[in-house]
Amino acid sequence: MKYLLSIIVCVLAFTACQSTQNGAALMVPESDVVFRVGSTSVTLEEFAQRLERDTGQAIAQMIAQGQTRAQIEEMAAQAQVQRSLLDNWIQEELLLQTARRGGIGVSAAPSIRR
Repeated sequence: MKYLLSIIVCVLAFTACQSTQNGAALMVPESDVVFRVGSTSVTLEEFAQRLERDTGQAIAQMIAQGQTRAQIEEMAAQAQVQRSLLDNWIQEELLLQTARRGGIGVSAAPSIRR
């Protein structure tokens, strides 16, 4: 399973994400930064950890169902798993930073006295 995740991360690194809308994502070839949004940077290691967290259980289930490594890799490529994760993470970070700038956040619920 770790072998498959390593392949997926390597594919992402080699295909290197280009600058996207409004410069939200940027891959700097000489570093391990996958993307930057404002002052937040996400490294290849962080991306690999989230990819493993988000796909690990599904991959384990496919292996348990008898899927081969080649079949799993083909499905991941067809589904553009890495690109989808990257796009979603960038959107989350953009929303989070926009909310912070607008003073929007979540506060603890007030205590209710009985």
